[in-house]
Amino acid sequence: MPFVGDIHYRRSKLKTQGKTPLLLIHGAGGSYLYWPTELRRLPGVDVLAVDLPGHGASPGEGSASISEYAEDIRKLLDQLQIERTVIAGHSMGGAIAMQLCLAQPDRVSGLILIGSGASYEVNPKLIQYCEDEETYPLALGFITKFSFSREADKRMIQLASERLAETPSSILGSDFIACTEFDVHGQLNEMSPPAL
Repeated sequence: MPFVGDIHYRRSKLKTQGKTPLLLIHGAGGSYLYWPTELRRLPGVDVLAVDLPGHGASPGEGSASISEYAEDIRKLLDQLQIERTVIAGHSMGGAIAMQLCLAQPDRVSGLILIGSGASYEVNPKLIQYCEDEETYPLALGFITKFSFSREADKRMIQLASERLAETPSSILGSDFIACTEFDVHGQLNEMSPPAL
């Protein structure tokens, strides 16, 4: 498994010399596996999918803020000698993408923000449920209930729930606190790359 520092990553093995890579950043409590295989192996695209520190196969305790996660991603890009990238971020991953775009605008060619925003209001109950192992299953159930429509494939919901349950409660709780403290509404006009 490839690592740079404490970040585990997967990179498509396609010959895409000279093309801008696509970086996939998962949301709170997630891992690179949250991105569909078809996207991680997008034909003709150099795709890089990461496990943030403390998530998936990456060791550590996670980061205390969105800014720290953005710095972790910057270090990864430096080590892999990636000058510019398009970043796709889901939820908290979108916040990390925006923060990196603000801190290192020359590194970001474009943004793809999925279920993300310039700030978050995480339900305080959800954070509280993550503070205790006994109530952690309530947090997982809450997330699963509100993440999928009633028509979603049951197997997909089950798989997502199982993967989320692999994340320690302390990591998920810390991610939610980091999201709560994130707010870039006043800086949106400073982001120049195209965003979807």
